[in-house]
Parts: sequence; structure tokens; C-alpha cells
Amino acid sequence: MTDPKQIKAYIPDASGQLVRLTADSLVLEFPSGDSLEISWEAPHPDDPRPVSAQVWGGRRVSTAPSEEEINAITRTTSVALLPSASNLVLIHPDSYPVRKRD
Repeated sequence: MTDPKQIKAYIPDASGQLVRLTADSLVLEFPSGDSLEISWEAPHPDDPRPVSAQVWGGRRVSTAPSEEEINAITRTTSVALLPSASNLVLIHPDSYPVRKRD
């Protein structure tokens, strides 16, 4: 039996048939080199929020970065949402240089 809070993910093959993904996320890399990660892990059973996919600018963070890693970051990636039609939203990464802390 599958978890009722688990999202199922598919990709269409060349013939249009849906093939189930066995991963919990998908990383899209854009021509600019920026990326978005779409994840759909099941939420905690006590989480009151609706079941949803998460879209991360760059890659999702599974552990807190160290101070050295934070200082080494030169760009941050945000997620831009552009409404395009009543049933379409364009999503793309936007990167910005990081302002150094004094």
C-alpha cells in the first residue's frame, strides 16, 4: 500500500506513455548553468499543510551549511514565477551575486 501523502511522479517516454520515476526529486539544469530542484517527498504525517511539490532555486539543502560553505557562496538562486495563462505558470531560476558581509 502506498502512503496517501506521497506524490507519484512520471515522465512521458517517446510514445507518450507515462513512466514512473523512482526518485524523490528531479533537477532541471538551464542553459545559464542555474538549476531548479523539484522534490515530492511525503510530508510528516502530522504536517497540516496540503501535500505539494517543492521547487528549490539551485538544490535543496538537506543539512545546514558550515560557516566556511556560507562564506564561499558567490551566487544565490531564487525561483521566479511568471503567470502566463489561467492554467500555466512559467518557473525559472534567477541568480544574483551575493553581497559580502562586513
